[in-house]
Amino acid sequence: MSRILVGLASLNTIVLLMAFTVGFLSEGRASVSPGVPLTDAQRMFTIHLIAGLSSALLNLLLHSLIFTYFIGTGRWVQEVVKAYRLSETLWEQSRRLKSGALPYILGSILLVMTTAILGAATDRGLLDRNIHLALATFAIGFNFWSYFAEYHAVVANSELINQIMSEVKRMRRERGLE
Repeated sequence: MSRILVGLASLNTIVLLMAFTVGFLSEGRASVSPGVPLTDAQRMFTIHLIAGLSSALLNLLLHSLIFTYFIGTGRWVQEVVKAYRLSETLWEQSRRLKSGALPYILGSILLVMTTAILGAATDRGLLDRNIHLALATFAIGFNFWSYFAEYHAVVANSELINQIMSEVKRMRRERGLE
């Protein structure tokens, strides 16, 4: 899972930064008048819109996948701990890892989605462009921070699963259940 996280986080970073850069250089279409040709900056807005929506959807996919991973592995740990009568602290560790990653997961999703919503309001002239820009900057920074936090939680969770599997294999060998 850590390799999937690195790959998707890298792709999401590229698309987020592309949307940010193009958005910084483009101009919304709130002041467009019928019959007046679009400027280059206004035409560039379409790229910003597509990149922004793509990054928002990719961000949702990435963080939802990580949360689903923690739900699935947490359930697996709970079942294995119960079935093999292992220490309950193993399941508690799994729950702590999921709980520790949750604020980053939700924060990343909510910030990027809010940025997209405020971007639509900015495009329609309902919101100052600088507010959208400031939130986009914060959302990208928070996502970078989240990638590291989620990566460390996934690696720690993988180590926990490997520890449990080693113990289960040892117990099965002792019982002749290879």
